[in-house]
Amino acid sequence: MKIKPEEKKGQYRRIYEFLYESPMIPKSKMAERLGINWITLDKRLKEALEYYFILGPEARRCSNANTLEHIYLFNTEEPDMTYEKYRADPCVVYNARIYGFCNSLVISKEKIDVEGETLLEGPRSDYYVPFTPDHSFEQALQSMQGKIRNINPDDYAPRRFIRTRWNETVKWDEDDEEIFRESKYNLRIKTGVLIKDLHISREKINYWFDTLDKRCTIHTLFYPETLPQYQTYLSMIDTDYEDFVIDIFSELPATPSFFKVQDKLILMAYLPWRFIDDTYTRATEILSVPLLEAELLTRGIVKEKRAAIVGRSRKKDL
Repeated sequence: MKIKPEEKKGQYRRIYEFLYESPMIPKSKMAERLGINWITLDKRLKEALEYYFILGPEARRCSNANTLEHIYLFNTEEPDMTYEKYRADPCVVYNARIYGFCNSLVISKEKIDVEGETLLEGPRSDYYVPFTPDHSFEQALQSMQGKIRNINPDDYAPRRFIRTRWNETVKWDEDDEEIFRESKYNLRIKTGVLIKDLHISREKINYWFDTLDKRCTIHTLFYPETLPQYQTYLSMIDTDYEDFVIDIFSELPATPSFFKVQDKLILMAYLPWRFIDDTYTRATEILSVPLLEAELLTRGIVKEKRAAIVGRSRKKDL
């Protein structure tokens, strides 16, 4: 029987749920739970990763004192040249051309001097990546609006979604760095491949994965229409109700991520353009993320927010 596209998408979704719950779950167990054979499961998993329905499970360094990454949001006179410059910098793990409240974003393994006007800089917190609900963007925005309108600030109790570890250290030597670089975008990589490529002992590699939760945050992400179909939306938020805001934007059906720099909450969301463009949303009377952010400002949950679109971007295997 030929599998219909919507059935395949449903299987991709279930695979995401399995991987989010248990990143190292065996393929045989996923196949059993899906009610398909191992060969079909393997094919579906490869498709989901190849077409960017699923990313991960991936790893990102925790914010320990000896594995810090430094964030820079800034304006430079020649942002396209700046983007190309930082593509070649060996300390830079991610850089992007931004269109909005600033024009450049750099994430570096070391402190650097950026050229131009810096709007925000500092060590980042751990990342927080929520579980992605299974509903449409229209349903998500309606749910988000309902939460905003029902917020009672007096009931707020921090849930500490985001953690900082700046006063802690973790074991991280050259071998640890090599293992991280090789497995960063695929934590399910076979141990034998790492032994062969890195010439590091099985014992040390096994120990690295056994202690992964002390070294890294694990990210498994889902994009129901594939990642390239979405626009990357960056919002810098000043709020005394950080976990309210995180809970609201965790309703989005394409996985967002959150982190902090200084006292600012940074949201990286992945949205269809129709839910960003205020001209379109007002003409069609549909909700948009900027409109919901405006409601948060009106209700005093957010003190200030500044938004931008991420254009050209690059992450590196560093």
